[in-house]
Amino acid sequence: MSLTTATNMTSLTTTDITALSVADIMALTTTQAAALSAAQVQVLSSIQVGNLSTDSIAQLASDRVAVLTTDAFQYLEAAQITAISTSGIKGLTSTEIQTLNRSQFLALSTNQIAALLTSQIAAISTTQAPYLTQSQAAALSTAQAVAIETVDLARLADATVEALGTTNIKALTTAQIASLTDRQIQALSTASVAVLTTAQVVGLQTNQAAALSTAQIAALTTAQAAAIETTDLVVLTSTQLAGLTTANVAVLTTAQIAALTTAQAKGLSTSQVAALTTVQTQAITTADLVQLSISQINALSTTNAAVLTTSQIASLTTVQVDGLSTANFAALGTDRLQALTTQQAAVLTSSQTAALTTAKAVILETAD
Repeated sequence: MSLTTATNMTSLTTTDITALSVADIMALTTTQAAALSAAQVQVLSSIQVGNLSTDSIAQLASDRVAVLTTDAFQYLEAAQITAISTSGIKGLTSTEIQTLNRSQFLALSTNQIAALLTSQIAAISTTQAPYLTQSQAAALSTAQAVAIETVDLARLADATVEALGTTNIKALTTAQIASLTDRQIQALSTASVAVLTTAQVVGLQTNQAAALSTAQIAALTTAQAAAIETTDLVVLTSTQLAGLTTANVAVLTTAQIAALTTAQAKGLSTSQVAALTTVQTQAITTADLVQLSISQINALSTTNAAVLTTSQIASLTTVQVDGLSTANFAALGTDRLQALTTQQAAVLTSSQTAALTTAKAVILETAD
């Protein structure tokens, strides 16, 4: 049959629709295209669908888009995909979503992406996930970002994850964060790292923590620093730990301090050591304490030196004892002086002993 611009589409049967020629399909007016019923659209052949003008495609309502056959849908060119209205795009079924090839997927505009339902986002396949562009990712809402399946999230290009934006990254579930690859973690900006919730930080895998850069670690908030699991903390290199600000060092839990490896303890800067609180100082293991340099030992405030436990005092090497500043040595209490071993007492300098009060000097002599 042949159509004219005056043809009333509602009068056509599905048989009439299937009989329309390519020329008829291409000649459809926007009014005629908009008048197509779901039943009529459903019987369109792949060839007919492939020849619909972009203007006609734009007229299809969501329920019309939903009934396009999978075969017919695959015939749509990139320009036709782009022409689907934002209301029409909501009609894409999970099957239709998953049949989008690379060219079709890339043709989705940011407005179309933003209009997708969360169920449609969840329908994206692992094959399609890498197609998502940075601009498309930036158009996603928080609800849509959370709807991305973990297997798909791990397939996104590194820069695409960062393109989700700080608001969406902060909203990702702990399972989604845990699914990110090391490369994706490394691609996160310091701004994105800084917005991670404590739950997300706790949810980091050990390999992800190890992948963090010094700059990313420096961007951590105090709440985030205190939330780092000890199993994640111990895999950080001295270079990475150097990124911890003094404010972050000061909020580390005693469990975190005690978990530090000897290599990590040796790598702490004097500024970081100086930032330790009294309870943190007492949490330093004797194995770590004996690895500290003279500069690190003397970076301890006199208050912190005074609270070193008797076990910690007794563990100090003779080199460390000999190098103690007169201020820190003088801050030691009588019970700490009594904890000094004979070998330690033997290396004390005249300046150190001269800094003691008379009462402490007597105790030292008695202990000696």
